[in-house]
Amino acid sequence: MKKPGLVSAAVTMLAASLVLAGCGGGADAGGEGDEPIQLTYATYFGDKSYTHLAAQWWMDEVTERTDGRVTFRVMGGGALLGAAEMLEGVSTGRADLGQSGDAYFPGDLPLSVASGAVPFVTDNPFAHAAAHQWLYQHDENFKAEYDAQNVVVPFFIPTTPSVLGVKGELGGLDDLKGKNVRASGGAIEMLKVAGANPMAMPAGETYESLERGLLDGFFGFQMDSVTDFGVYEVTDNIYYASTGTFAIVDLFFNKDVWEGLPDDVRDIMTEVGNEVVDGTMELMEELETKTCDKLTDAGMQPQLFPEAEVDRWRDLTGTTLADGWKAAAESAGTGVEDLDAWYDDYVALIKRMETEHPHTTGAITCAGR
Repeated sequence: MKKPGLVSAAVTMLAASLVLAGCGGGADAGGEGDEPIQLTYATYFGDKSYTHLAAQWWMDEVTERTDGRVTFRVMGGGALLGAAEMLEGVSTGRADLGQSGDAYFPGDLPLSVASGAVPFVTDNPFAHAAAHQWLYQHDENFKAEYDAQNVVVPFFIPTTPSVLGVKGELGGLDDLKGKNVRASGGAIEMLKVAGANPMAMPAGETYESLERGLLDGFFGFQMDSVTDFGVYEVTDNIYYASTGTFAIVDLFFNKDVWEGLPDDVRDIMTEVGNEVVDGTMELMEELETKTCDKLTDAGMQPQLFPEAEVDRWRDLTGTTLADGWKAAAESAGTGVEDLDAWYDDYVALIKRMETEHPHTTGAITCAGR
């Protein structure tokens, strides 16, 4: 996506002023006021997914801490913006804020999509998201790529490790050979080394493609997304291969609208954003328990891949994803002089955050029932 031009920026500024004025006149940018503010939030996730519930938690907290002054109009299920159009849609003012996976925007967010280049590093989605939050607040190059897209990111949403669903059964990696499997981001290369045929498509198109026989399975779905999108209904088995979490969902906020908000509102939004990782952990654990119950009742309880096959997949993957990410990041331009060192620091940061935000992922817990 290109940077918004002068016309788009002007339209965005006008939209921001109308949002504020339409709800009581608003407040001067950089000031404070008690006029009501309503903001439009877009998502392509369903209202029962953790990804949306985490954003809803943030919105509810913001509304409460502003004593009801700030409210949100939710446009869910892709009604306003789809996954791949979210960044541009928020940047140009079609929505004030919205969420999407950074994997959809490798050319626009080359450092952030390193999230998809760390398979087998961590099963802890909260450590992964906390690492991105830290980078956004402390790494100038990391933040600059969001600034260039005219968006602010109050927080990053943890995404649980990817599960693998297939028609039929998998005894190991060899059973993936030749299968058409939906994937996105780093999952695409991981399927290639396993001999599968990765099919890149938005999550919302997966169910129908499975139902019509265009796909043999899916990879890159969080466990709760499996029930949220209903894809377990059109597959036979679900596996967790200890591939870890290698995706991040960003909460994009139109920068012009953000800067037009009163200082105290922005401070509250930032404060709550810093609490999302720990504040929604119990929410995720409760959702994973309900998801596990639903899958188990349907005879689709996740199964763990044999440890030897996990090791084999890790060895086959090697540095493929990291090398591919580095090449793409160098081509896109990041401002980072040594991407090898940056990547090593990124992995170390994730491991450090594991100690600060301990968590056992629901796929492992569910499989162990």
